[in-house]
Amino acid sequence: MSRIDDSLAFHPVRIAVLTVSDTRTAADDRSGDTLVERLTGAGHVLAARGILPDDRVTIAERLRSWIADPSVDAILTTGGTGLTGRDVTVEAHRDVYDKEIEAFGTVDLPVCAARQPGCLPRRLGRNPRPSVRQPPSAL
Repeated sequence: MSRIDDSLAFHPVRIAVLTVSDTRTAADDRSGDTLVERLTGAGHVLAARGILPDDRVTIAERLRSWIADPSVDAILTTGGTGLTGRDVTVEAHRDVYDKEIEAFGTVDLPVCAARQPGCLPRRLGRNPRPSVRQPPSAL
C-alpha cells in the first residue's frame, strides 16, 4: 500500500458537506458533524454545509450549485442511502454526475463491514468535482 509523500506540500481541499434527512436538524446532525470534524481535523476547509430533506430534485439542485461554485473543490454527502422509497440520494447523484465509479463500492465493502456490520458502502461519482456519498452507518 502506498504512503503519503511527506516531501510534498499539503494543499487543503475546500469541501462542502450535505446531510440528506427528513428528520435531522443542525442541532442533531451527528453524521454531518463527524464529517466536518474529520475534514477540518485533517487540515481541510469547510466550504459549505447544508441539510436537505429526501427530495431528489432538491438534492440534485444543491449538488449542481456546489459543483458550479469555484469555492468548492469537493462534496461529501451523508444520509439518504438506505433502501426505502424516500432514500433518493443515490438517484440524485446519478442525475448530476457524468460517470459512476463502481469499483469504490466493491473496495469499500470489507472496510465498511469491518467497522460496522450491516453497513452499506459509499458510492462515488464525479462531475467535475469529486462527490462522495457516505452512509451515516459507516461514520
